[in-house]
Amino acid sequence: MDMNNYRRRLLNDNSMEAMKDNTIAFVENTFREAPNFKEVFLNGYKKDARVDSEIRGRVSRNSNQLSILFRPNTKVFIGDIIEFDTTHWLVTDIVDNPIYPSATVEFCNEWLRWIDENKEYKTYPAIVLNEKFDLNQDKYIISADNTITIRVSYNNDTKKIKNLQRFIFNDLAYEIHGIDALSYVNVGKGYMELKGEQTLSEVNDNLDSDIADNESSNWGAW
Repeated sequence: MDMNNYRRRLLNDNSMEAMKDNTIAFVENTFREAPNFKEVFLNGYKKDARVDSEIRGRVSRNSNQLSILFRPNTKVFIGDIIEFDTTHWLVTDIVDNPIYPSATVEFCNEWLRWIDENKEYKTYPAIVLNEKFDLNQDKYIISADNTITIRVSYNNDTKKIKNLQRFIFNDLAYEIHGIDALSYVNVGKGYMELKGEQTLSEVNDNLDSDIADNESSNWGAW
């Protein structure tokens, strides 16, 4: 590359960088002016956001899905939890753009609760579906009436969940018969899907706290 071409390329790169910096500055200065501005908590940390029902250019036909735009250079990952207005939302898709970072989120309608092998209480917001509709694929699917799909953040606690482990939702016990901790997980971040089948309640199930007894059940102790 001769010197003239190098100078032109350097000038162009500098212009593009200056344009990017100016755009970021404009977005930062006007971010709170949007009518859909809202303060949210991203994994427990307060963040500025814009909450919208439009997902990538089209209005979502499911009220349990939203799009959230963050300030420039905000890092958000699939599997993160966003909280606002006493509701929790699971990040199921992202646009990793330094100027307009955004996330598609789904409403967490349940809590996954259990006692772990160290007798410690664990609970995480989760999406529990028994509908014959797949939100991710935007199409109807065939599923048995006594089965559910559970979506929950992949982390050091949830990754220890095992097949045949039991959970309780709305006074009904479900046994895990399928764990997908690969499809939506990348480098330790993401969410996992559990397939649950309705099973009989055990005498020591705590229906008041929605905690299943996994020690005296057929699944056995840790």
